[in-house]
Amino acid sequence: MFSRRLPGKTPPARMRRTEGSVMESLAERKKMLRRRMRGVRAGIFSCPEEHARLSLMIQRRAMAEPAWARSGSILLYAAFRDEADTSFLLEQAWLQGKTVALPRCRPAPAEGEMDFFVCRGWADLALSALGIPEPSPGLPLWRASGDPALMLVPGLAFDRRGGRLGYGGGFYDRWLDQGGTAGAGTPLTLGLAFSSQMVDEVPRGTWDRCVRGICTELETIWI
Repeated sequence: MFSRRLPGKTPPARMRRTEGSVMESLAERKKMLRRRMRGVRAGIFSCPEEHARLSLMIQRRAMAEPAWARSGSILLYAAFRDEADTSFLLEQAWLQGKTVALPRCRPAPAEGEMDFFVCRGWADLALSALGIPEPSPGLPLWRASGDPALMLVPGLAFDRRGGRLGYGGGFYDRWLDQGGTAGAGTPLTLGLAFSSQMVDEVPRGTWDRCVRGICTELETIWI
């Protein structure tokens, strides 16, 4: 004989312990990979010339993608600390007349969520409390116009199936899970990373969102 779980019934304690163990294991694997990848990026950043050279290669490769050319809107981010630099992409997008939007985190009580705001140049950016360049208050919220949009996504690690390991806040996962801007659809997502940030497998939970492609200094991978 075996027991069958009925709708609305609480799972047995043993099942709850198993689910909890799986969650703890996933969290620990992510924590370990984040620690390792932070070290990888710090190593690249320790040589400013190499960091700048690889960053420019990544940016030029991203711009060479057809998705860049056909996208009227580019959702980008201002690189922070040892992330691959994005300043060339930002400047080129502005020069090409594209609609450029950058993220800003929502204040309490909506921690963990963000919105993208249209920025027309560096003057529209200000430093957050953490020192991260973000859109200044009062800028228009980005909304899709029906034209293709490309979102360039940061991360600590990526794999060839589109798996992405972020910083643990879940900002991009939530934004993408909600379909970006409500009713507007979701932009094509392309992760930006150094090739040394590519791993065999990124540990993922059911709530983690994949990217459609990853661009490194060596190649662009579309899934």
